[in-house]
Parts: sequence; C-alpha cells; structure tokens
Amino acid sequence: MINLKDLISEIIQSYLKDDETIIVLKGFSIKLYDNNITIDIDDILKNDKLKYFNLINERRVITYEEYLILYSFIIYKFKKITILENNIYINYFPLYVDIPEYIKKSLLINFDEDNESDEEIGNLSDYIAIYSNFKYINGKYYVVYNNIISDEKEEKYPVFTKADTKIEKEVVTSLDKCYKLDTEESYVTFLDDIIEGKVKDIHILGDWHNAYNSYLDKLQILKNIYESDIDIKIGYVKDRERPVTVRKEYYEILKKYWGKDAFRKIKMYDIDRLYIKEKVVKSVSQGEIIERIVEEVEKCYRGENYRDIFVTAPTGSGKSAMFQIPAIYLAEKYELFTIVISPLIGLMNDQVYNLDKKNYKYARTINSDISPIKRQEIMNEIADKKCHILYLSPESLLSKSDLEQIIGDRQLGLLVIDEAHIVTTWGKQFRPDYWYLGDHLDRIKKYQRKNGKPNFVIATFTATAIYGGMEDMYDETIQSLKMLDPITYLGYVKRNDIKINIEKSEVTITQKDEYELNKFDKLIEKMNKSLTLGQKMLIYFPTIALINRFYEYCIVNNLGKYITKYHGRLTPYEKRENYTKFKENKTPVMLATKAFGMGIDIDDIDIIAHFAPTGNVCDYVQEIGRAARKLEMIGEAYYNFMRNDFKHINKLHGLSTVKEYQLINVIKKSI
Repeated sequence: MINLKDLISEIIQSYLKDDETIIVLKGFSIKLYDNNITIDIDDILKNDKLKYFNLINERRVITYEEYLILYSFIIYKFKKITILENNIYINYFPLYVDIPEYIKKSLLINFDEDNESDEEIGNLSDYIAIYSNFKYINGKYYVVYNNIISDEKEEKYPVFTKADTKIEKEVVTSLDKCYKLDTEESYVTFLDDIIEGKVKDIHILGDWHNAYNSYLDKLQILKNIYESDIDIKIGYVKDRERPVTVRKEYYEILKKYWGKDAFRKIKMYDIDRLYIKEKVVKSVSQGEIIERIVEEVEKCYRGENYRDIFVTAPTGSGKSAMFQIPAIYLAEKYELFTIVISPLIGLMNDQVYNLDKKNYKYARTINSDISPIKRQEIMNEIADKKCHILYLSPESLLSKSDLEQIIGDRQLGLLVIDEAHIVTTWGKQFRPDYWYLGDHLDRIKKYQRKNGKPNFVIATFTATAIYGGMEDMYDETIQSLKMLDPITYLGYVKRNDIKINIEKSEVTITQKDEYELNKFDKLIEKMNKSLTLGQKMLIYFPTIALINRFYEYCIVNNLGKYITKYHGRLTPYEKRENYTKFKENKTPVMLATKAFGMGIDIDDIDIIAHFAPTGNVCDYVQEIGRAARKLEMIGEAYYNFMRNDFKHINKLHGLSTVKEYQLINVIKKSI
C-alpha cells in the first residue's frame, strides 16, 4: 500500500521549491503536511481575514476551505496555485477542518431538501459560499465544494494514478462482500470500509457487460493505491434457473378480466448466457414474469431485500397484462397501490378504457385533460380505495405537494415505467422529466419512508432497448432510474412474421425535386401493389412537409381516396377521424410521422414502409413492429434506400440535439 503521508510530503516539497507557489489540499487533511496545524473555519470567518492570510503566507500549504475564503488575497499574492486533489473521491470530500457542532447541524438541515424542521438555523451565508452540499454519511461528515471559476493561475494535480491491469470480473455466489455502487453515498461508504481496512476481498456488484462505468476509473486508482492489500473484482450474481410456480389467483384474474385460460409464451434471451456473449433463446411464460414481480413486491412489503424488474418484450406480447395482473393481485391481497408512468395522454386513456371494458373498475388517470373537479374526485377514490391503478405522466411527479396529495395514506407497492425506452431517448431530447425520473422516484421513496412505509418495486416495460455497445440503453435506463439489481427479461427481437425488404438505389441524385419524385414513385409503385392485393399499408415520413407533398402527389396519381394522414399538427378530432378510417379499412394507406406510434391498437397492418428512417435503431424496430400483430399474419417492412436519405437522418439528429442557446435560456428561466 502507498504511504500517503510520504507521498503528499514528497509532492509538496517539490512544489515548494518555487517561492511564488501556494499549495491547496483538496480532500486531504492538513495534518499530512504538519500534524500540529488545526484549521478552525469559524475562527477565520469571525476574525480579520488578512491576519489569517499572513499566517498561511508563512506556511504556503492550505486547505481548500482557506483557499475559498481567502481567494482574493491569494490570487493577488501568488503567481501559481497548485491544487493537490484527492481523486479517489468524486464530488463528496471528507471534512477535515473544525466547524462548531451547531453549525454542522444547521448545514445538514439547510442542505436536506426533505427536512421540514422548524428549527432556527441562523445565517449560513459564509459557509454556503464554501460548500454546495453537506452530508453525514456512514458516521462522518462529507462536503461538496463550491468551485471557483477556473483562474489561469490554477494548476490541478490529481494525486493518484490508475493501475495498468484491468479489474477482473467473475460470478459471485454470496453477497456478503458485495458493494452496489448506485449512488455517490454508497461509493463513499465503500471507500470508508477500504480505508479502515474492514474488507480485503471485494466484489462490486454490477452487470458483466458494462459494470458501473462511472466508478471504474476510481476502482482502478484504488487497485493501484492498495496493490496486493485488497482484491477488487466486478461481480455479478447469476439469476439461477429455478422452478417458478404461477399462483392460481393469476389465472383467475386472467380468466375474469381477459377471458383467457392460459398465459402466453414469449421468446426471451437467456440473460446469463448474454453476459458471456452467447445468444441463447428460451421460452418464458407471462405468468413467470408476473410471479417474479409479485414476489419482489412482497419482499419489499415485508422489509426484506428486493430487486427491481426490467422487461423488454416484443410488440403484441401482452406487456400491459404483465404489470396489470400483479397490480390487481397486490391490491386485492395487500391493498397496495400501483402507479404507471406513461408518456402520452392517449395511451393512458386507452389503458384505463380497456381495463374498464374488461370490467375492471379500479383504474384511473390524472392528466392535463381532466378538470380540477374530476382530479379531486379521483384523489378521493384513491383515498377510499376505489382506485388501485393510477396512470400518470412523469411531469405529474414534479410537484411534491401534488404527489403527496395523490398518494395520501395509500401504500405504493409497485411503480411501472411503461414504454421505458423513452427514459433515455425522449429524456435527452425533449422530455427532461424522463431524464430526471430517477430523482422523482427517490422523492416518493423518501415520502413513503417518512410515513413509516417501505420502498416500492420499480418495473420497466418496453418493446426495445439496446443492450451493450456504445448506445447501451439497458444500462443507461437502469442507472437513470436508480434501479436495484433488476431481474432482467430481454425479449427476442427478431419477428419471424415480418419480412424485411430493403431495396437499394445505386444512383445518387443531387437535385432535390428529382430525388423526391424518385422516392415518391417507388412508394406509389409499392402502394399500387398493396392496394391490388387488398393490403393495409402504413408509410412513415421524417417530416410533416414531406407527408403533405406526397399526399398531393397521390391525389395527382388518382390515389387520394385510398390515403389518410396522421401527424402532430392535426387537431384531436382529425387524428381520431383519420385513425378510425385507417383502422376500419376505409382508407387502407396511412401517411404518418412517428406521432403515429405508441398505443396504436391496429393488428392487421400488412406493410410498414419508410420514406427515410425516422430515428435510431430502437425507433425503427418499434415502428416496423406494428406490422402483422394478428396471429398467422405475415407482414413486410419495406424501405427503398438512397444515399440522399442521410440528409433527413442528419436533420432529425440535429433537431433533437440540445443547443447551447437552449441551455442558456433554460438557465435564465430557472434563475
């Protein structure tokens, strides 16, 4: 193990050779430099700062707190400021200076947004100028510093380097020596155990393919510091095969509300084999997934360790039933409440309507379309246990007071994120509340704990999520939602009932009109074939302008009576009317943007065509997955590719990129 005192002393002495340099210790105790020095922050703040500057002028090694307090003096006096940073930490650093206990207590209250204490905390402005957060973690105080806008005199020196050898990965059979680094607080606790020598053989619990990238650099540093003294490995627990008994109550619910006697079988990848890059497909019953969800909620309800659930399943595999049946069972047996986070009002309304049609009368939705009177009526029904499943948008979680009024005294057992792929896609692009959904969920957990109730299980459902690689949506979603070691079911993506037909035009056309007409003619040709065969066809376009131009082109070609369109600028009435025409085959061809997407309940679409791709791989898989949902149908995904199509892809990516001026405007609005 590296001798820290000797290392710091050696670095300090090398910098002190320059008389015009001052050294700042960030995350290190001043006692590593001189054991006789004690820094009393309250004393510095209450007395003449110039006097203290004269003192540090003599020793030229100071704490980060002193640097922040005496910054204006320091930059005037010294030509170079060297900051020695303890880079095993991320944002939270140990508190190594003396602060009065009553100030510490006040700072804890001040920075705890959930602390509603009426205690007088006094004026903390001088301390808040130093610290942007103050926490008590694992029996010690930790701080987050306010950073000074980087001065040209500053030179930051991360003290520790990473080990050359990679951290090994292996299966673990016991969780006794495992750490789950899902928050910085958990990482700080883990560090404490290492520094205090409490553990030697350590496993960081994570996924085989992409285990906690945000901490891997730190683990490499620790491996170098402690060399042979500790053994750090990335570990994962195999989700061992075990017989799952599907309770008879689930079959009773399935029969009562869905009118079916048996659960569907769904093709799933064997997750343990995926960890070692082997693609093996197995058959999993809806009933098994329902059982695993209920089991984890029951563990959570009893106050035991539990796991969240991550499910991807192909379109048409009955994802809604997989979380609605657990919600119904948990309400009947334990009076537990379920919230479903859904992205679109239309989706929420459809789900509630469909449950009502099945004669289940305990589902509701609160969204911007309902009146304040209706909202209050639903909240009363939740309190009176006449509502057990509530559909909400993520924006509805934003207001703490609204959320607490909605939940009231009910115990939340299950929280479902429907269409979970948009946590990372929409969240980054235009629905920031999906980006911060994990923080919103943390707030609900704190609310439950404050009221003496345990946590709840998070279950995510989507048709598509990229697993592994550069755009690892699976891992990013887990991290974003702060999910606990989720039991994972990854659905088999390939649809044998959809034939993918991609034609390639070798000719590159530079003129816009010629390019569009060529693409239009190819679609007209495909439409004529589909109309002759009596097939229903959905054509996706990247922009509304293209839809309108193609619509007019169809009219010129005497095809107007066969087509309708669907996009975001139509009125709700126009959308409903056009949707109905297409669904009932009155107009067998639909021209649409991706607005015609989630929640579209049409099972007899024969052909999904694309003028040009409308998004990423997940979007494309979602869109073509709307073909051939009816059993024994064979659908087709058609696309005529030209190199010019990339301009549409690039344009869409540009539109979804967050611009600098947008960030500036967001900051201005929040000030």
